Amino acid sequence: MKEPSYLDKFLPMLWPTLLLLLSVISPFVVDAGQARQVKIAVPGLTNLIAFQVAQDKGYYRQEGLEIVPIVMAATLANQALIAGNVEINSAGGASLSAMLAGAPLKFIFTTFERPLHTLLATREIRDVKQLRRSQFPVVSVAVLTPI
Repeated sequence: MKEPSYLDKFLPMLWPTLLLLLSVISPFVVDAGQARQVKIAVPGLTNLIAFQVAQDKGYYRQEGLEIVPIVMAATLANQALIAGNVEINSAGGASLSAMLAGAPLKFIFTTFERPLHTLLATREIRDVKQLRRSQFPVVSVAVLTPI
């Protein structure tokens, strides 16, 4: 049997994500007759797909919202959220790293079904158990990127 593609796995999570996003943003709507602008930090163009589909379908407009997705690096997105420059940050992994370092952030919803990390090794290493008691260089402590 053929393994489902990334798109096949992603689409079933798209609608619950958008509905939850709308329910989170709805309290910020000022006037039903006037769309409230909501800035969302998006870490990459592929993450922009869900927001663009909802925009094209008119879901935000129905809720009185005008979504302004801003593509920026995930670490910058955390800083923008904390500073109040954006209302929502859609960068999951970088937010978790920042939270581990003490940033005042909370996860409301995530579409990750498993960690999005890959471990690459030389041909001599055939099993993760071989890595026990090994040392790894890291960029900084409590950051998920090198883990």
